[in-house]
Amino acid sequence: MYPALPAPEKDTRKHIVEVTQRITFSRGVSVLRMEKLASELGMSTKTLYTHYRSKEEVLDAAMAAHQAHYQAAFRALLESPNLDFLRRLRQTMHLGWEANSKMTSEAAQDFRRNAPALWHKYEQQKHQSIQQHFERLLAEGQEQAFLREDLRLDIVMDILMDVMTYQLSPSALYQRSYSVQQAQETFYRLMFEGVLNERARQQYARLA
Repeated sequence: MYPALPAPEKDTRKHIVEVTQRITFSRGVSVLRMEKLASELGMSTKTLYTHYRSKEEVLDAAMAAHQAHYQAAFRALLESPNLDFLRRLRQTMHLGWEANSKMTSEAAQDFRRNAPALWHKYEQQKHQSIQQHFERLLAEGQEQAFLREDLRLDIVMDILMDVMTYQLSPSALYQRSYSVQQAQETFYRLMFEGVLNERARQQYARLA
């Protein structure tokens, strides 16, 4: 029998990030301790520190991985040659619900309170990503004559970004009687079914 080979460093770091996300996205950053994280991972604290030098560094990696995953997923939707505009719109909305429901409202509040610089950094990045994505998506819908002609897209985008930033973030929905996903689903229906023209709305309804 040959001795087991050690796991590649990249795989170990990925596993550390995944466990960090599982803990902090459900309970927040204040519960995370490097000693407890190491125990959860089945490694010594010393070994954990060889991969990430601090709690702040592993949290940054966890948020970056979450952001990168969904940015890649949104980009793949935009660039997929197998989807028409309405299916791209529908799948974008579902992907947005999924991304925002990964973190509980309580965890988001905890992040905002106990890691404000980190929270602000990734909220800004998310805002930019959403804006770029929906600008491209709505431009495609306009080009293909799926959108109402009486609406200005720059105003639609401003309303979209304000609501996404100030009304539909997990921290803004903390202690509300509905979930992030329920709030976003209602908003997306109002927003996007509202900007579609009659022909597009009928086609979109058949996708449900």
